[in-house]
Amino acid sequence: WQHRLGQHEAELASVATNAASDLETHRETAATLAQEKLTLDQELEAARSELVSVEQARAGDSERAEHECAEMSSRLESAGSLRHRLEEELERWGEEVHELQAVEASVAAELATERVTAAGT
Repeated sequence: WQHRLGQHEAELASVATNAASDLETHRETAATLAQEKLTLDQELEAARSELVSVEQARAGDSERAEHECAEMSSRLESAGSLRHRLEEELERWGEEVHELQAVEASVAAELATERVTAAGT
């Protein structure tokens, strides 16, 4: 009976030693996993931060592009308005040039008539 009790105690001691060893292994594994989780959490946070930065940059680019388009549209509108005014101005100048040419022709005809009259006298 003593012998069996000794064997049983030895088996229990062995089981306890194995359990302690397994527990230590599990603790080490848990610590490693906790460290890996912390690293992954940090990487995830860095990725989220980078995504926010990229989204902000895209929004900024979009806003800049929108602003540039509005500015370009305004410039085109101004240029169109200026072109219209210049066309009107050119048309007016063309009319004035035509009138001046008519006056010039009239003056030339009058001078010619006066020369003919002066030559006849």
